[in-house]
Amino acid sequence: MSHSINELMRKFEYDDKRISHLLGMFDDFVETIKDYDNQFEFDEKRNEKAMLSGYQNTAFGILLSLLQLGHITTADFHHRMHALHLVYFEKTGY
Repeated sequence: MSHSINELMRKFEYDDKRISHLLGMFDDFVETIKDYDNQFEFDEKRNEKAMLSGYQNTAFGILLSLLQLGHITTADFHHRMHALHLVYFEKTGY
């Protein structure tokens, strides 16, 4: 599955370093969700899901803002959102 995630997170080229930095933050959120292994030792699974949902929502907000401002392509948005959802739903079991 990680191979498909890497394909979905493929690098689109953007001239603006600010856009690249924000996309890097998005990538970091996806990696955080993907690599999370109960580091915070939550007693209940729902608390873990809530925390991971926060990462997912923040990543979505970054990506949607960039799309709405016309800084990224619709294709880039679609592929990155698909990768985010694959990682999140795999980790939370939904």
